[in-house]
Amino acid sequence: MMKKQSVLCIFLASLFVMSSCGGGEDTPAETGTAAATAETTAETVETEILPDLPDVTFGGAEFNVLKWDAGNGVHNYFEFDVEELTGELLNDSIYNRNMEIEEQYDVTISTISENPPQNRLSKDVKAGETPYQVITDWPTKLTNSSTQGHLLNLYSLPYVDLEKPWWDQNAVDAYSIGGKLYVTTGEYVLYDKQRVLVVFFNHDMADDMGIPNLYDAVWDGKWTVDLMNSYTTEATMDLDGDGKLDPVKDQFGMISGSKTYLPYLLFGMGSTYSKKEADDSYSLAITSEHTINTIESLADTFYTDNTIWWEDCHGKLENMQIPFQEGRGLFYHEVSQCVRMFDMEDAFGVLPQPKYNEAQENYLTSMQTEWSSILGVPVTVTGDALEMTGVLLEALSALSHTTTYPTFIEDIMQSKNAPDRESAEILKMIHENIIYDIFGVFNIGDLANTVWQNLYNKHGEGFASTIAANEEKIKTAFDKILESYEKLP
Repeated sequence: MMKKQSVLCIFLASLFVMSSCGGGEDTPAETGTAAATAETTAETVETEILPDLPDVTFGGAEFNVLKWDAGNGVHNYFEFDVEELTGELLNDSIYNRNMEIEEQYDVTISTISENPPQNRLSKDVKAGETPYQVITDWPTKLTNSSTQGHLLNLYSLPYVDLEKPWWDQNAVDAYSIGGKLYVTTGEYVLYDKQRVLVVFFNHDMADDMGIPNLYDAVWDGKWTVDLMNSYTTEATMDLDGDGKLDPVKDQFGMISGSKTYLPYLLFGMGSTYSKKEADDSYSLAITSEHTINTIESLADTFYTDNTIWWEDCHGKLENMQIPFQEGRGLFYHEVSQCVRMFDMEDAFGVLPQPKYNEAQENYLTSMQTEWSSILGVPVTVTGDALEMTGVLLEALSALSHTTTYPTFIEDIMQSKNAPDRESAEILKMIHENIIYDIFGVFNIGDLANTVWQNLYNKHGEGFASTIAANEEKIKTAFDKILESYEKLP
């Protein structure tokens, strides 16, 4: 079990390294952070990890990232480039990181926006030329590009060391199929970290209910689905006394942003669609005895009146943030991006998804396979451009490890309605334990929809037989992916 002190030490050390990037005026919490950081400075310097890169420059060459932009005024993939310094913490950290790399390697870093980028990649690869060196897109879409031979095997990319801490080791392992890796993620990518599932909680409501410190429950390994269930039952109340629970008027133990989030709770309890074996083969794991037990554990919360769902509130609520913001929900299961969107008077915090039981080693979560991000390198990047891409991708990733990623966490803590400081430690821990299920990413057999529809509509009844009826179809679909990879370099 990872203890609170170790996570905090890592987080504070990162903040010290990036402190020269600027920020707001010190608050008492920030002053305490600075003091604690100073005590770890010597150790941080001794253990600093640097990229192993040549001393080269690239004569003013352009380094472009092709990214998804939905065209709705929201810059979905914000982390790769910004136009100017604005005084905003994260914006300026991204700007300063890029400027440092541009000056060191004599390059210009910019982005190209497309919706969707996968289509642009396909067209450019067929034409034999891509005016960009990196592409980022939804996991479901970019993995599809990998099977079509549009992406470079990242193991062949010079100077990129995928064992370094700025690369997500869970992602590298999961996305590596047959010894080939065409997509991955790390601390250069931030948007995916906004799309992981967490449990928000109303701090004031928990205090009023006399609930012991929930952060202590997390760090002591006691934040389990059974503990969560007991609190959701206690919190649910018919406030207007009309004998029925109304999402507009009454109080609920759990609010869920979508029924489609149900599979992520299974991931949180250690159940996955697939299992990667020691010999690099894969097996279907979704019908294991453990999975059936985790489904039963969800029943006390998510299949009762203790929970309200977004899909059931259309026409009644604009979104599910409203009852949580109004103090009528103890827990809110949502993507972590919502931390920036709350407008509430009550204090709130962030918890990981609950474990199945105290014996489970880690708190686990997963990012959405859509509305998220991973990266790859077009197969058309060759020659001198290949060397430049390897150097710059590794340099940007390494620098992000000590600048933009810790600033991303700190920026959340300085937002208008920031959660309490302990939530920063929780978010860092959550990011270290993301599950990347390869069957889910490739949407093999439409598993995600099959799972959540069964869980919501049938409460798990007939779950194993439903999956078993599609087992051959699932295996056949994945075999086709394996065959595609076998033909690729």
